[in-house]
Amino acid sequence: MRGTSERLPDAGPVREFLHAWWVHSLTDPDAVVPAHEVFVMCAEASGTVGPWLTEWEKQTGHPSDRRLVEAAAEWEYELLGDSLPWSGSYGHDEEEMRTEPVAWPLGHAAVRLRESGASEDLQHRIRLLGLTDEDRWVDPHWPGHRH
Repeated sequence: MRGTSERLPDAGPVREFLHAWWVHSLTDPDAVVPAHEVFVMCAEASGTVGPWLTEWEKQTGHPSDRRLVEAAAEWEYELLGDSLPWSGSYGHDEEEMRTEPVAWPLGHAAVRLRESGASEDLQHRIRLLGLTDEDRWVDPHWPGHRH
């Protein structure tokens, strides 16, 4: 938790718990809480998304890749509308919180989405994140969302 460890003596154990929960949500095929929801809780609690995405990169394999497809499907609508894929950022810089979840699927996650059987439509919608403004809207794969 950025800058809170001096003020909150329990920040270390909280961070450890969040990390363990995050890894569990990515690797346990029977995880109860969807990984994209755990991601949001971890990002909001820490005020950053980078460490959670970095951990996702390390966790490869079927459960983690399946969670990636689920998150991409859950978040693509909001991300295509240039919005944070969860409501509110509770005092955090929303634009900063949104930037990495947009860039990450375009880079590291694109191959994993393709290899894990994500639909072609979903892969195209994620690809569209790399386009801006009119280039995105005139692309033949634009899903026609109204934001």
